[in-house]
This record gives sequence, structure tokens and C-alpha cells, in this order.
Amino acid sequence: MDDVELRLSRVPNRGGTLILALVRDVGEQRRAEETLNLLTSAMIVVSPEGRVLFSNRSAEALLARCGSLAIENGKLTAPYDSEAVYAALAAACRPGAKPSVLRLRRAGAMTPLTALVTPLDEGGQGKPSRNCVVFLRDPDVRMSVSEPLLRDMYGLTPAEARVVASLVSGRSLQEVALELEISLNTVRNHLKQAYRKTHTGRQSELVSLVLSGPAFSADLPGSPQAA
Repeated sequence: MDDVELRLSRVPNRGGTLILALVRDVGEQRRAEETLNLLTSAMIVVSPEGRVLFSNRSAEALLARCGSLAIENGKLTAPYDSEAVYAALAAACRPGAKPSVLRLRRAGAMTPLTALVTPLDEGGQGKPSRNCVVFLRDPDVRMSVSEPLLRDMYGLTPAEARVVASLVSGRSLQEVALELEISLNTVRNHLKQAYRKTHTGRQSELVSLVLSGPAFSADLPGSPQAA
């Protein structure tokens, strides 16, 4: 049986007090949160008032080092740009709201953090959102593709994983052939096998799949990519 949440409430009654038990299946919610924690994109779900409803592991790791944002007492705070952040959060929950991009200052000469604030479509049919999502990006952190993860996740050979990693890094097929010292036909054959194993049909689909998965991550000190 999946995890459930049990809440008890006392309700006055003529014969005394009734105890109502509300049982809610939270297994699906927890599975969704586990999936979001696998994303390399740092994301925080926030209310219009700045109350943090959820933050994935990537966001928590970024907040621990960025200095632009923090979570204090369950609320999102911005030491240098609090007015702009709270204005963006409030605006994202209004009818017809569109995503907005903020550059959040940091101490010293560090590059500002980039934040995309977008409405969370909970009601559908154009209804105003009750909450919004903040996607964070640190321009000072280089991102790279883990070839071992590509092999494990999709069953790619080492050669296929090298080709995919190079393509995701922005190289053309010709540049990949030169870099790996193989023929262009060999690159195309490896790419064809990668399409089959990842269930994609085009280079753009393959790149998008890798960029949105755990194989694409930050090169932080002590990480396998940084070693």
C-alpha cells in the first residue's frame, strides 16, 4: 500500500464530540517529488507571498553557495534584490501572467544569478495560478555531461556516449569526428544507435533529453565531472 496521510479533527455534536479521520494517499505526491529531485535544473515552487512549497536538491545545493537567495523560516529571501523578487512572484500569479527573468546580484564580483519566474498552471483553462516556479541558473558554474551516466541510463557504448556528450556540448558532427579522430560515417552510425536506444528521432530531441536529465550536471568541486 502506498504512503497515506492521516489527519484527525474534532467536530462538536449534540451527543458529544465526533472524531473525523481524513485519509489521503500521498504516495503519488512523494513519487513526483522524487522525480523532481533527479532534475539537474534548480527549481523552487513558491507562493505569491514567497512561502517555499518545494525545492529540489539542485536548488538546495545552489542556494547553499550562491548568496543571492536563501530559504529562511520557510520563506524565500533575497538579500540584494528582495523587492524585485517579491514583485515577480506576485506578478506570476495574476491572470494572464507571463514568465519573467531576473538577474540577482551577489557579493563581490560574482556573476549575477539568473532566475526565471513562471506561473504554475494548476487550474488550467487560463485560470490564475495560486503559485509559481522559480528556475535558477548560476552562470559561473560550468555544466557538463557524464558519459558513465549516459551509458548506465540508456545502454550506450563508450563510443556512443562520447559522441552524444560532444553533441550536447554544442559541437557539429564534423567537429565531433575531428575531436574523436573517427570518420563522419562512424559518428553518424553512433548517433543512429543513440537515437534507437534513447527512443528519439532527431538530434534536437536527443540533446533536449540529455539536458533535462541527471546526466547533465554542474562541475562542482568533488563531483565526478570535476575530478
